[in-house]
Amino acid sequence: MPALSARGQNLSLAKRLQPTLLLAVVLFLSLHFFLGFSSLVRESATFDEPAHIAAGYAILAFREFSLLDQPKNIPCMWTALPLLTYPPFLLEMKQSGGQKKINALTVGKTLLDRDYSNTGKMLAQCRAMFLLAGIALALVVFVCSRSLFGNKGALLSLAAYALCPTILAHARLATTEIYVALFFTLSAILIPKAMERPRPWLLGLTSLVITCLLLSNASGILVLPLYFLLSAWWLFAAQNTGLHETGKRERTAKMARRALRPVFTACILTSLVVMLLWAFHGFRFDPRSPAMEHGTLEAPELTDNSPPSARLPERGLSGLAIAALRAAHQKHLLPHAFLSGIYRVVIMSGAGRPSFMNGEYTNGHWAYFPYSFLVKTSLGVLLLLFLAAEAAACSWRTIPWRAMAPGAMFFTVYTAASLLTKINIGHRHILPLYPFLLIFIGLLGSPYIRYKGFHKAAGWIAVALLAAESLLCWPHYLAFFNAAAGGPSQGYRRLVDSSLDWGQDLPALSRWLAEHQDGAPVYLSYFGNAEPSCHGIQAEKLVGFLPWPDADVKDPVPPASLLPGTYCVSATMLHQIYSPFFGKWTPGYEEQYQTLSKFMKKFERVYALSKETPGDLEQVYLAGGGKENLAGFVDMYNKARFARLCAWLRQGEPFASAGYSILIYKLDRAALEAALFGPPPREA
Repeated sequence: MPALSARGQNLSLAKRLQPTLLLAVVLFLSLHFFLGFSSLVRESATFDEPAHIAAGYAILAFREFSLLDQPKNIPCMWTALPLLTYPPFLLEMKQSGGQKKINALTVGKTLLDRDYSNTGKMLAQCRAMFLLAGIALALVVFVCSRSLFGNKGALLSLAAYALCPTILAHARLATTEIYVALFFTLSAILIPKAMERPRPWLLGLTSLVITCLLLSNASGILVLPLYFLLSAWWLFAAQNTGLHETGKRERTAKMARRALRPVFTACILTSLVVMLLWAFHGFRFDPRSPAMEHGTLEAPELTDNSPPSARLPERGLSGLAIAALRAAHQKHLLPHAFLSGIYRVVIMSGAGRPSFMNGEYTNGHWAYFPYSFLVKTSLGVLLLLFLAAEAAACSWRTIPWRAMAPGAMFFTVYTAASLLTKINIGHRHILPLYPFLLIFIGLLGSPYIRYKGFHKAAGWIAVALLAAESLLCWPHYLAFFNAAAGGPSQGYRRLVDSSLDWGQDLPALSRWLAEHQDGAPVYLSYFGNAEPSCHGIQAEKLVGFLPWPDADVKDPVPPASLLPGTYCVSATMLHQIYSPFFGKWTPGYEEQYQTLSKFMKKFERVYALSKETPGDLEQVYLAGGGKENLAGFVDMYNKARFARLCAWLRQGEPFASAGYSILIYKLDRAALEAALFGPPPREA
C-alpha cells in the first residue's frame, strides 16, 4: 500500500470538514488579532516606530526617500497609509524638509506628538496596518502547512502562530520584522516553483515578492545565497527525473538544459527586480523629492565615517560587498536610497553594536541569537518543536522531505547569517525563522508519522501550555521570557534593548505612578523617543538615550543634586549599553568619576560666588575652556554619576517595574549616599 498523502485524504470527508475547518481558521485569526490589538493600544511608541511612520508618509505624500536609513519602503509606506487622512501634516513635512538635514526621528516625533490627545489614535491606526500583515503571514503559514501535512497539521501550525508571544510582540508594531518574515517565506515557496515552471505570471509574481523583500529590510539581500542553495537543491532533486528512459546523449543534453534553467531564471528575475526597484523609487537615483525644499541637503556618498580602528578591512566578503556597492553607486545601477541602506548595514554588521546577554557585555557574539531563541521562545513552542523533531526521526522514511527542503534551505542561510552578524540588538532579527518552525510543527498532525495518537495529543497539550503562557503575558509580549529563564520579571537580567525594552512602557509607568503617589521626587531615565509628558509623567530628568526636549541650554550650570525619591530606569539604561561607561563598573571608571566629581565641586563653588556678577561668570566659562568645553564636562559628569548609580542598583532588586522594561527603585538618603559616595560597586 502506498504511503498516505496529505492530499490523498477522502474527498467527501474533506468536504464535510470544510465548514468546521473554516470556522477554526477564523477563530484562531480573530484570537490573534484580538490579542495583538488589545495589547498595542496599551503601549507607547517603540524606538523605531516614529521614524518608520515619518519615512513612509514622506514616500506616500512626496516620493521623498531621504528619510530612510535602510531600504524599508514597503513596511513604512503600508503603516503610514492612515496618515494620508491628516492633511495638516503636509505643511509640517515641507517645513521639516527645509532644514539642512532631514531627520526621520524628529519628523516622526512631530507627527505623533503634535496633538497629544490624538497620538494614541494615530499610533493605533498605523500599528493596526501591521496586524493585517501578520494575518497575511498567518494564512501563508496555514496554507503551507496544509499542503504538507493536511488539515490537522495546518490547524496546529495556525494555533501555534496565533498564540506565539514572539509573533504577537512584533506583528502589532510599526517596524519591519513581520514583513521580512512574510516575504522571505513567500520567496522560499515561489523561487523553486519559478525554476520548475518559469511561466511569465510566476516569474512576475516571484520578482515582485523578491523586490518587496529587498524593500522591507537590508537582510533581504540574503535572498542571493538562498537562491544559490535552492538552485543546487533543485538540480540535485531533478537530476534523475525522466532520464532513465533516454540514451546517454539525450540524457546529457537534458541535464545541460536543466543546469541552465536556474541561470535563465536568475537572469529574468534579476532584470525584473532591478526594474521594480527603480519603479518603486520613481525611476530617480536622487532620494530627494522636487516637492521638498531641501536647502543644501545632498545625497551623501557611500563612505565609512566610523573611526579608523572600527572600519572594516577592504578584504573578504565584507570588503567585496563594499566595493560592489560603491561601484553600483558610481554607475547609478540602482537607486541611491537602496544602495546607501544596504551599505550602512554592511558597515554596522562588521563593526558591531554594544549588547548585553545574561550578565555579559559584548560587541557582538555568535551565541546571542541561539541564547535569545531559548529564553524568548515560549516553552509551548519549544515542546512542539521537540515533539515534531522526535516524530520526524521516528518516521523519517515517510516524511515529505523534498517538499520541506526549501524551508530547510532558508533556515540554513538565515541561521548562518545570524551567527555571523555582530548586530546583536534584539531577538526580533530572527523573527523570519519562526514561520518555518511553526510550519514544521504541523508535522505532528500529519498522516505521515507513527504513533499518531500520542503525538497529536501531546501537540495539543503543548498548544494549551502555549495559550496559558500567551494569556499570562498579555499585554507585555515584547517583554516575554519563558519560565525557564525566570519569566518577564527577570528579563532585564537576560537581555535588553528591543528584546525587552524598546520604549513601550510609558503608559504602564504613568499608571503605576498615579497609584503610588507619595510626594517624593520622581526621576526618570528613559530608553526611547516617545514623549513622557504625553502620558502624564512629570519627572526629573536623568541621563537618557536621547536628550530631553529642553536639554539644550545656552549656558552650562552645575548639575543638580540627586534627592531621595522614586527612580524609574529603563532596563537598557540600567545596563549602560549605549554609554561611555559601557559594561561593568571598573576601577578606570571609578577614577574618571572621582576626577569629574572634584572638578564639579570646584565649579559649583566658583559658580555660586560669581552668578550674581555676569562678568565674573564669563571668566568662569573662559577658565573652563569655553562654554562648549565646560558643557561637555558637565554632561560627562552627569553620565558618570548616573553610571555609578546604575552599577549600584544592579547589585540589588527593583522595588517594582512598569511593564517589566522600566525598573522602579525607592532610594532614601542613605541609599543615595552609598550609591554615589560610598565604596565603588563591585560587580562579579
